[in-house]
Amino acid sequence: MEAPTRLVAAGNQVAASGLHYLEVWRSDLVRTLAYGLLPTPVQPATQPRPDCLHGSMALHGGRLAVVEQCPGERVRLTVQRSDPKEPDQPEVIFSTLLQGQQARVVALTGDRVAVALPDPARLVVLDGQGKAVAEYPLAIPDADLRGNPPGGLVDLTETGTGLYWFTGSVTIALDTDELRPRWVLPGSLGAGTEVAGRLLVPVSGALAILEPSTGAQVGALPVDRGGYRGPVETASSSGVVLEQRGDTLVALR
Repeated sequence: MEAPTRLVAAGNQVAASGLHYLEVWRSDLVRTLAYGLLPTPVQPATQPRPDCLHGSMALHGGRLAVVEQCPGERVRLTVQRSDPKEPDQPEVIFSTLLQGQQARVVALTGDRVAVALPDPARLVVLDGQGKAVAEYPLAIPDADLRGNPPGGLVDLTETGTGLYWFTGSVTIALDTDELRPRWVLPGSLGAGTEVAGRLLVPVSGALAILEPSTGAQVGALPVDRGGYRGPVETASSSGVVLEQRGDTLVALR
């Protein structure tokens, strides 16, 4: 895979992002999908758009959503099966052009996919056939949505209670079925992680403790991050909260 690349896992699959080429692997280490500009193509003309650049992606429920930037057209969203019959012969469910030249795929659940577009900032939800079924204005800076996210993945946390998306300046909770925004936390530093039924969201000097259903803050845990002021990615395991601050990983107990 070409750098920079990042991994996203869903069920028994993991996908590796790439500007020109991406892959999906199964838990038994079988590659199930090769998409884009294949390094060593076995058969010619099996890829639908090898000359397009991949801006962002999402993996869920046996499907892979990819935002593509192709020469001479508007930004495109393609949703395909992540485990086709032949790994180098993509099985596209739908591919549709979006409004504008930039977009980020935010979430993929059930028969819905959400993409964020700037100018003006908004979240567009499409159904399983690629038809836009809802559009929600977002009270966030357009700069949060311009360009592509680092490594082709937005900062998104999925829990049993919802989806939590960090745009770059705020955390937005999304409904898991309709992908509708439910609440917004301004001034956050990341999407957060769930611990003991509460959502811990990094903010300046602390981890804010939120009620997941409403976003109401019920407390805070002070955290000294020294001179670091950038975004913070979080995860949790067995009572330990992990914070990734740039290139540094910190474990908090």
